[in-house]
Amino acid sequence: MIRRAMLAACVATIAGCASAPTPKSAVPEPVDPATAVTLHLYRADTGYIGAAVDQYVYVDGFRVGRLNRLESFELKVAPGEREVVIQPHTLGIPDGKQVKLTLRPQARQDVYLRYALGVAGVFAIGKTAAVSFDVALQEVSEADWAARR
Repeated sequence: MIRRAMLAACVATIAGCASAPTPKSAVPEPVDPATAVTLHLYRADTGYIGAAVDQYVYVDGFRVGRLNRLESFELKVAPGEREVVIQPHTLGIPDGKQVKLTLRPQARQDVYLRYALGVAGVFAIGKTAAVSFDVALQEVSEADWAARR
């Protein structure tokens, strides 16, 4: 019984120290299809670093998806300033090593965002960068992108 109480206290302490974006609501605002920006998010690394960790993607505080090893997805957003956050979760707990990127896309623009994990010492470090379609095409097959259009 004492062990369970200690375990619960440890989990509560760890969860309290973690920082993750707080979703604003369950559903983001509707986007006008005539001016919508398409965010193409993909995971570039194919190794097993961080393979057991869930990488949740937030745009402007809304949780919009998950981007794990070999995964990609597209998202329609309104033009203007957008904040993209990728937050790793280990065993359901945010681990605090979030990656943030602020974008300012124009209407009807396609934005390709590459997320990759690297190793720094014993830690997996995530990096996000906006890349061109040509770079994205080198890292994700043309058939994979075509299937999403």
